[in-house]
Order: sequence, then C-alpha cells, then structure tokens
Amino acid sequence: MKKKGFTLAEVLITMSIIGIVAALTMPTLTANTRKKETTARLKKFYSMMQQALIKAELDNGMMQDWRIGTENSYANSKAFFDKYIGPYFKYTNVKQDPDTTTRTLVLLNDGSSFALYRGGCWDILYDINGPNKKPNLEGADIFRFLICPEQGEKFCGDKERNFCTYNIATYNTREKALEACKTGRYNCSVLLQYDDWEIKDDYPWPLGR
Repeated sequence: MKKKGFTLAEVLITMSIIGIVAALTMPTLTANTRKKETTARLKKFYSMMQQALIKAELDNGMMQDWRIGTENSYANSKAFFDKYIGPYFKYTNVKQDPDTTTRTLVLLNDGSSFALYRGGCWDILYDINGPNKKPNLEGADIFRFLICPEQGEKFCGDKERNFCTYNIATYNTREKALEACKTGRYNCSVLLQYDDWEIKDDYPWPLGR
C-alpha cells in the first residue's frame, strides 16, 4: 500500500503559488489599511478640535472677541494654543516645531500631531502619523485646517463658522475641491470633508507615500 503525501516538487509549487497570490494582494490590503486609518484619524481630529473650540468659547467668550496677536511667531502661536486649545486637548508634548521658527508642534496621545501657526487665520497642519514618520507630505499624511476667529465668512464661507478645512469657501463643491486637490495637495482636506473623510477611488494622491 502506497503512503499518501506530497512530493517535494508539489510542496514547492504550492508555496510558489501562495507567494505569488500574497505578492499580488498585499499592496491592495496595505492601501486599504492606510485609507481606513486616514479616515479614522481625520474624523477623530476634526471632532476633537470642534469640541475643544466649543469649550474654549464657553470659557473665553465668542471666538470673534478673543484677543489674538497677528505676529507669525512661535511665541504667538504657543500663547494661542496655551489659552484657547491646550486646556481642552489631550496631548503628550508641545514645543517649537524644529523645522520652523513660527510653528507650535503638538504631539497627541494617539501618535498623530498638529502644527499651529499664524497665517491669514490660524493654520493647522494635522499629521496622522506624527512628524517622525514619513512621508510628511500634504495630501498623503498631512492635512490642512483653519481656525478663523476674525474672518470666518471669508475663509470658512460662513460668519458663524470659525473652524474649517483649508479653502472650503473657495472650493464650495466637490467637483471644485477634486480639481483643487489635483493641482495643490494643501487643498485635499476640503475634498475629504466632502467625502465624509473617506478616501474615494478618484482621490488623486497615494497615501503614506
């Protein structure tokens, strides 16, 4: 009676097939994981910032009446963070961004971070995986938001709205936002907000690269 089993050649062929299938499916699985992580992090950050600003207004009055310096400096951005954001956010560290002389860098509990500086409003660069993980590119792992105490209508499209994605007042339809994202990575947070932070098939940039 012959003993049932596999020959070495059969085992090697099977392993080769498994390897090929894994090589073909891994990029798709990795991309899907990146998409889900990006969506989850952006939803969480947007909600946390909204809640923080609501609490800040309860303690400090309407945002339009906040005393805010116009100087684009680390001292000014740090003072703004300490008074109006820091008390309502969970973070592990806050310091000057080593890449600039103007930004305050805030490291959050979940490994993400955001940099804050004074532009036309207060610009926020949210990094879903923190400053020490690449690629550190807008539209890939960095997404831009604004806090506009004085000019909500101009920058956020509504005088009652003071926190928004970058350029939402300009790109006020998804079609406009998609084209803007294609030509300028800093506009991609607007597109993602139209899509409820999900990464659609027509999103023009690879994530995490």
